[in-house]
Amino acid sequence: MKTIFIKSLALTDIISENKTYELRLKKRYFQNLKIGDICTFKDSMRKVICIIEDVLIFKTFEDVFEKLDFKHFNTRTDCKEETINLYKSLYPNHNLSVLVLKIKKKT
Repeated sequence: MKTIFIKSLALTDIISENKTYELRLKKRYFQNLKIGDICTFKDSMRKVICIIEDVLIFKTFEDVFEKLDFKHFNTRTDCKEETINLYKSLYPNHNLSVLVLKIKKKT
């Protein structure tokens, strides 16, 4: 089971089931994740176990949000453009593909 460290606000969104997609750059640590895998999402004090329901790969952040609704990624942005800018600020100099995990909190 992989452990994925995540910001506290994002973990809160997963716990409350407002966040059903987790976006990461396609780095080696995440490349082997597949449908059905179980992951632990963790911040400094809490953790939640989730099942990966789908793994999607996109070339750019813009491609992600052309296909997927930004509302499933966080509760802090009000539109697609704000969400794209948020991820660009988190990953300012990325040149990797974008990996999107569809997740469901394990009950």
